[in-house]
Amino acid sequence: IFCFVFAGSIAMLRDGTEGIAGAYNRGPYEYVDDIGKGVTITGLLRDYNTMHPMLSMHAKVHPPGPIVMLWIMSLVLFSRDALVLSLGTMAVGSLALFPLFAWVREMINQRVALTCCAIYALLPSIVIFTATSADIMFLPLLMFTLLFFWRALHRGSIAYAIAAGVMYAIMSLTSFSLLTAGAFFAFAGLWRMKDPAMRKVVIKSAIAMLAAFLIFHGIVRLATGFDVIECFRLSHAQFQEDQINVDKTQPRYASWAFKFFNPLCWFFYAGIPVSILFLWRLLKPDAEAKPLFIIFALTLLVITPLYLARGEGERSAMYVLPFIAIPAAHMIDQVCKSARSLQPLAMTLLFLAAQCWLIESYLYTYW
Repeated sequence: IFCFVFAGSIAMLRDGTEGIAGAYNRGPYEYVDDIGKGVTITGLLRDYNTMHPMLSMHAKVHPPGPIVMLWIMSLVLFSRDALVLSLGTMAVGSLALFPLFAWVREMINQRVALTCCAIYALLPSIVIFTATSADIMFLPLLMFTLLFFWRALHRGSIAYAIAAGVMYAIMSLTSFSLLTAGAFFAFAGLWRMKDPAMRKVVIKSAIAMLAAFLIFHGIVRLATGFDVIECFRLSHAQFQEDQINVDKTQPRYASWAFKFFNPLCWFFYAGIPVSILFLWRLLKPDAEAKPLFIIFALTLLVITPLYLARGEGERSAMYVLPFIAIPAAHMIDQVCKSARSLQPLAMTLLFLAAQCWLIESYLYTYW
């Protein structure tokens, strides 16, 4: 509830409810403009690649998942009104807290999980784009995938491995960039393979996940005719064309420069104290959690060069945030234990809230 209300309050600072509905009111740019194309959801998937030139700007560089999610939401809410769909998007995006809590509790403990959720609900990127971007709907998918993967690996459950594979396939149908989160699967699997007792479980989980991923895509292809490979080709070509057009109208630095700028953007929008805590945790690792957080850092190192956009990482790369927020939560929890006080956490949360207010007050965030 706090995640929903605080994000909405920040978005309303300048323009009231228009601050929430503003993004979805820009039809030619947003997925909401594509609801109804193809007449039915099956028709949308069947003709998606054919309709590519007629899709909204964002849809042209993404698979059809976001449109399908918003289409289903419009049916559930009996409305295609921008404000109604924006509030629905905020509600769906806020649900990411539940799998995040469950995942961190299983990885570390409940106290760190609670701390992480409090921090996550105040991360500037999450707060600002919960109310102004459809991309926030991707976060629950990511969190559930990571939770299911972790349970598959540490409970030896084929059912969870299949669920993780299906969720990963659904992620790939919402944003191709989300596939880069698979780096975490690879590093975590290799880490667990060091333990001979875990090798059989890791191999079984990997096979089950891959099979579920491929079977799900196969079912989608047979049921609807949607060709995800062709969609990727069209999306990548559109992305390259967009970059050329941007250079003509609003020249930017070369792509290689953003391999440095994008991480700076992520760290700023993750919150200044959170990023400091994250780096502090890496430089002064806890012996028990050290391997896990090294994997988080390696995942970020892989995601950085694979994120192709020149900028906009605070919105379109929100999937990096769990790998920053969790080590930060672990660090501040340790600081609070040493101080025998929750004051360090309280000051961190107040700083994050103030940073959200300042960003929304002085920067354009309606995207």
